[in-house]
Amino acid sequence: MLVRNDPLIAPIDEGARIGTLKVMIENKVIAELPVFALEQINVASFLGRLWDTICLWFK
Repeated sequence: MLVRNDPLIAPIDEGARIGTLKVMIENKVIAELPVFALEQINVASFLGRLWDTICLWFK
């Protein structure tokens, strides 16, 4: 199971911790591993941000 640090909002630096991977067997957590961003995520353009905002309204 992947547990994200929501909301993920750009910019996200390369190497930033963005969540935790939980390895489970029969509903028991047997391991927890950090999840890191593999690359830099920059802020979107105006139209990209507008589209993301519209999409978030419907979630």
